[in-house]
Amino acid sequence: MAIAEHLALIQGSPARWQQWKSHHPHTHPDLSHAHLYGANLDGLDCVSVNFSHANLSHAHLQGTQLSHAKLNNAIAHHAQLSNAIAHETEFVAANLREADLSNSDLRKANLIGADLRGVTLCYGNLHRANLVGANLYQADLRHIDLYGAIAEERASELRSLV
Repeated sequence: MAIAEHLALIQGSPARWQQWKSHHPHTHPDLSHAHLYGANLDGLDCVSVNFSHANLSHAHLQGTQLSHAKLNNAIAHHAQLSNAIAHETEFVAANLREADLSNSDLRKANLIGADLRGVTLCYGNLHRANLVGANLYQADLRHIDLYGAIAEERASELRSLV
């Protein structure tokens, strides 16, 4: 469950969150199971934040730093994640349907079993990402870097989309 202090900070002023994160660089904030529907988290430092099982539907995370964050089983359909930086981020079994991840950097991200139906990933970087079991039906993969990405279970489907 989300830690009340962390939830109050993220729902409060962006400047206060950023200040707190800069003073606690080794803390891994716990926002698991948090209800952040439609929250404006644009450009925030969310490195190593645990958003597992959180509701981030329709949330704004444009340009947000999400590297090493956990979004396992998160619900983030229709979320705005364009220009997000999510190196080595975990999205295992996350629902990202219709989310905008255009121009996002998802290098080495773990997207095993993620629901990526209708997702916009154009101009993104999925270099060495794990897409095994991810549903990419109607995903926009134009101009995307998939070098070294793993998608064994649906490799033929992935090739047909690119």
